[in-house]
Amino acid sequence: MVDFAVGEPAKIGRAAWTSLLILTFLYVLYFIDKQIFALLTNTLEGELGFSDTQIGVLQGFVYATPYSIGLLIMGILVDRYPRRLLLAGGVLLWSLAAAASGLATSFQSMALARMFVGLGEAAMVPVGMSILASLFPRDRLSMATGVFYSGTTLGGVVALLLGGAALGALVRSGGMTFPFLGHVEPWRAGFLLTGLPGVAAAWLAFAIPIDDRGRTAIGAYADKAAGRSGFVAYLRANWRYLACYCAAYTVMLVTAFTNIAWAAPYFGRAFHWDHEVIGAVVATGMGFAFAGNILWGHLSDHMVRRGRRDAVFRVFIGLVLAGIPLCAAAFLVRNPMVCVPAFALGSMVYNGFGCLMSPLQLAAPAHLRGRLTGLFALVSGLVGLGIGPALAGLLTDHLFHDRNMLGSAIVISIAGSSVIMAALLGLARSGYVRALAAQNEGIAA
Repeated sequence: MVDFAVGEPAKIGRAAWTSLLILTFLYVLYFIDKQIFALLTNTLEGELGFSDTQIGVLQGFVYATPYSIGLLIMGILVDRYPRRLLLAGGVLLWSLAAAASGLATSFQSMALARMFVGLGEAAMVPVGMSILASLFPRDRLSMATGVFYSGTTLGGVVALLLGGAALGALVRSGGMTFPFLGHVEPWRAGFLLTGLPGVAAAWLAFAIPIDDRGRTAIGAYADKAAGRSGFVAYLRANWRYLACYCAAYTVMLVTAFTNIAWAAPYFGRAFHWDHEVIGAVVATGMGFAFAGNILWGHLSDHMVRRGRRDAVFRVFIGLVLAGIPLCAAAFLVRNPMVCVPAFALGSMVYNGFGCLMSPLQLAAPAHLRGRLTGLFALVSGLVGLGIGPALAGLLTDHLFHDRNMLGSAIVISIAGSSVIMAALLGLARSGYVRALAAQNEGIAA
């Protein structure tokens, strides 16, 4: 990557755009399963007897623990081994596990399937960010990261529109017949169909135009040159910035996955809408989040080229504070003319956070990025993904003791997290600027 330059944006090569397109498409598939699970939350509670707390745990700690451990392992592997092979293996594993969710007969068997979904999906972020950081100019990385993360929201749109319609059709037809399995219930068929595209698309990873030949030797050389002491030295020199930044990103995940996991169940309970209507409403929110991912990345890059090195931090401090009243309107006002637009705009904030990952890549030496991303994602994923989906369910079951108070539980989770996140980003800004300056001096030297 080239250093920052004030003025016109740097040119981007064809290999970078091709890689971004494939990675974003795979990220779309990654996210479809999450929204299908959210759409089926009320069905799972009825069919398998799950409580809100159990649903939250399945989407939270059960998924987040293997996902976070896998992120740390993948962060180490991605600096050493062929990235396309790692990515293809991850896509194949999560797709098969997503389909296996449709075979669950108890909380334990569903938990096992969701654990393997998390383990497979751990490949996506470390590999994707490593590829993008090696192909895109530094002053365009926030844009590229925003587009990459927009795959999650685009996947949400696809899952909610097509998945909602498909689930509605499956309900009306009474299910679907599969080879070897026979006739299965509609919700089981929904999970089984979710995994099929990923099994076919896993091989697209090998079409990414990067040359990883000799990557083991490169990784070994980098480790020898920097050593463990280089990694530890970087952590020690920047621990305040990294701690505040990681904590802020963790809290961002709490808000994002609270919104993702509980919006569909909330609208079902509040307005008694069917799968198709809920899918259309939540898809609208994910569509706005898709636009937010791209818009906030472009805005941050624009500000960086005009001398605001901490642009991403400034952008998101303002956004999360502005999102609090939108969240309250979305989940407390029982008027669709108010809550649906508020939900869409709130999703643009809370699920449009893709470029918030770019500072970690920009301020770190190239040979440390994989391990830093893995460590960063381990902490933020284990806590953020673990707490996010579970928190609202716990509040509903154990504070309010009323499943119809889900909206209040969502607002408490998101609004409280927003205030904490804004404070942490403010604390991280100055340390990031110093770390970035040191990295730029190293590149120049």
